[in-house]
Amino acid sequence: MRKPKASLMALIIVFSILLVLQIPVVFADVNRYVVANDACSSSLQHSYHDNFFYAKSLFWLFYANGSTCNLAVSPNETGWTLSAVRNCTQGWHIVFHHEQHGGIDYIHYAYSPEAVNQPLLYRRGIMNSNGTITWSAEQTVASGDPNYKFAPERISTTSDGYPFIAYTNYSTPTVYCGAFVTKSSANNSTWITDGGNGFPYLLREGSGGYRVPDIVSMGGNYTYATVRVQTNGSIYGRLWNGTSWSSEENVNDFPCGSITMYKLRGSSNEVHLVYIKSGVPYELRYKKRNQLRGEQRK
Repeated sequence: MRKPKASLMALIIVFSILLVLQIPVVFADVNRYVVANDACSSSLQHSYHDNFFYAKSLFWLFYANGSTCNLAVSPNETGWTLSAVRNCTQGWHIVFHHEQHGGIDYIHYAYSPEAVNQPLLYRRGIMNSNGTITWSAEQTVASGDPNYKFAPERISTTSDGYPFIAYTNYSTPTVYCGAFVTKSSANNSTWITDGGNGFPYLLREGSGGYRVPDIVSMGGNYTYATVRVQTNGSIYGRLWNGTSWSSEENVNDFPCGSITMYKLRGSSNEVHLVYIKSGVPYELRYKKRNQLRGEQRK
């Protein structure tokens, strides 16, 4: 799996600070191109989702246009080739993850239309150097329920390609909302829920607002899952070591301004969190955790 370098993580943090402080960012060579003329208001949702990648010397952008999820591919940002991926009306109904192992670039997605009686689905594809994707068959992660909706929030993989999906299962947020993580025991494009290790796993549940889960790889078999709680701005986390979960820990020292004012990234042996503190004056706060302990940096 390709891991972010420390310099890349530092760049992400610095750029986020510039955005929060509203300091103008000037690009040395500003070029503006139209990628697609069929975008909609939810084409790119949310900021913590990953749908823009660079692989095989190409830019890959996944977006929704109100009826389908499309792929836009370009070698140089000036000309984009579009193709349909699947039916999808809203950008927040589908989440993507790019990873590389065994010399192959893979793309994974989790999808659900966020409606009762509709399943949570998973699919893997191989990214080709000509800008196409060789897709495997779509897999059912969880069957639909007449009383609940699935909302995929994040998809990630271990270093050797075993997929995790963080998702919300809710009726209405004010009545019930559960934040779950599930994992497949197969890394060959088929989905087999790893029930032997206790998946799907309930991270946190409640009523009165959303509980939004997230999950990232820390390298090897280690992954880290968080839950953002809408009602009080808290962020809770747990470490998965490949066989069991750690006890729950309170990640943020100050309330998070919104369940979307947040970025979680994994790197070799570490997980990095950036969030905006609620209330004026706004602060962009940073924390990191390794496989043994947590550490705060502002």
